[in-house]
Amino acid sequence: QARPRTPPAPIEIDDMPDGPLKDALGRLGGWLATARGPRSR
Repeated sequence: QARPRTPPAPIEIDDMPDGPLKDALGRLGGWLATARGPRSR
């Protein structure tokens, strides 16, 4: 799959309709924040 390398448009998760995609994005965002943040837990 060759796609033009354009920067992805900013996605506001809160503006998305509820559904599996919003769920997955929310989980992914939380995982990224956890992986990136200090591991103090």
